[in-house]
Amino acid sequence: MKQEAVLFGDGQSLSGVITYPDKPLRGAPAVVFLSAGVIHRVGPNGLYARLCGELAASGFLTLRFDFSGIGDSLPRADHLVFSQSSLLESQAAMDFLTATTGVRRFVMAGLCSGAFAAVKTASHDSRVQGAIVLNAQTLQDGDQNEFQIYAFNRSVARHLMRPRTWWKVISGTARFEGKLEILADQLTGLFRRRRLARSARSIVRQLQALTERSVNLLFIYAKGDPGLEYFRLLGEHEIERLRESGRLQLQIISGTDHIFAPPEALQKVRRACVEWLERVHGPADDALRANAPSLSLPVPPSVLTSRQEPAPDPGLNLSFERFLN
Repeated sequence: MKQEAVLFGDGQSLSGVITYPDKPLRGAPAVVFLSAGVIHRVGPNGLYARLCGELAASGFLTLRFDFSGIGDSLPRADHLVFSQSSLLESQAAMDFLTATTGVRRFVMAGLCSGAFAAVKTASHDSRVQGAIVLNAQTLQDGDQNEFQIYAFNRSVARHLMRPRTWWKVISGTARFEGKLEILADQLTGLFRRRRLARSARSIVRQLQALTERSVNLLFIYAKGDPGLEYFRLLGEHEIERLRESGRLQLQIISGTDHIFAPPEALQKVRRACVEWLERVHGPADDALRANAPSLSLPVPPSVLTSRQEPAPDPGLNLSFERFLN
């Protein structure tokens, strides 16, 4: 496995790391990991770096990079909102990989806001043939749309129905403020369901359009994550039809948190991603494989070989060491 620190995009403003497999799968897509919140390209709890190593061992080329203003990537001068800038920068990443390696098929992957960007990019660019969606909190423009808030409050309300929660309030180990407001919001939400249903239908149509375009989707949620409630509100029957199509897979992991921090949960995420990619995005069929370019695997002086995120090496150029982490 080889890793290379790269700069790309307008003015070489975006910073990332390509992980090259030792035995690349001819015709397989490259996997692009998108920033989770303000965490740089290693990913929360090192999730992205570890996934890239696992995927490289299975023959997939990957790129994990920082969106503008995060990590080592420079801020944008045009002040575009995230939904616009993340799409442009994801497309710049694909352009760069095509120019340098010849890959023309892609899977976008991300956690939380990175998951939102993955689905949005898939919806706007036909080069994307799959998306790994980890704990997505919203799937449409607007970080605080009414549907998302309702789903979050409904998740909290479920938590408030547990006797143990109120025992903590009575014993003084949990705060009471805000809990009645959330319950009240759920009651008033009963009168807003028609508008919420319209929002849900819009998102389902978006996912349906992707599956009809033969885009494969892997949704992974931590059990109890507010985003899972959001996903469930899209409609049980609608989601089940998408799952029956074979294009959408849902996996729920218990005993973990939003960033899959426990080692056993992290391993489940890694295994789910690798198995899904090998199953639905392995080598292309014979006709496509015959026409697919081989990966160009340049080995400039700034490449390390490792099976894990490289440890600091005093012999490395300091600027490269900063880029590779």
